[in-house]
Amino acid sequence: MKHLLFIVFLIVGQVVLGQSFEGEIRYSIEYLEIPQQLASFKKSLPTEEVLHIKGDKVRHEGATAFGARFVKVKEFDENDMFILWDHAGNLLHIDLTAEEFKADQNGGPDVYLSPSAESKMIFGYDCSKATFTYPGDSRSNYYVFYTTSINWKALNLIKGVPGLPLEFVYNNQGMVMRVTATSIKSIPQKDAYFQVPSNYTTMNLSEFNLYLNELGSDYVD
Repeated sequence: MKHLLFIVFLIVGQVVLGQSFEGEIRYSIEYLEIPQQLASFKKSLPTEEVLHIKGDKVRHEGATAFGARFVKVKEFDENDMFILWDHAGNLLHIDLTAEEFKADQNGGPDVYLSPSAESKMIFGYDCSKATFTYPGDSRSNYYVFYTTSINWKALNLIKGVPGLPLEFVYNNQGMVMRVTATSIKSIPQKDAYFQVPSNYTTMNLSEFNLYLNELGSDYVD
């Protein structure tokens, strides 16, 4: 059940950014392959994710297959991270320790990355292409178009990519997805995007995992 609950947490949340970009990036999500155990959730899978960036801070907004909304906020200079969770009236704030932040950043599978001569423009940004494979995965359709014009470095989502991914096909725990940037806006971001609302109940990550296990039992066939 953890597979179901966290399947969309890793889509575009793990990045390290430079100081030069402040704005919003939106991505669409297309599902190319879905594991059998998630087939009944196909129509409710999220189709968009949003990043808000300001200085060393990133706010990643997404959703789960059963209607919960989540926000992951990271402040890289402070090695700080928290999660906001909104489901069926439960508003939860999960505060991660520095060790848990580091573990989140260091996660993700190894890949075999191969540069390509192909390139294209995406929203005015010159993007290079690379293809990649996963150990033990025979598929050959994984690729990423990335730009080095925005001072970001992808981390662990697709290991070794030397820029910001703007279009890619990858495997997230058996779910093959095409993720594509649909807009990039360089606009001021509100400080409130990176703060904890006062009406959320705080818990630690262990308590949140227990909550998810209990919640997951309601979605087991």
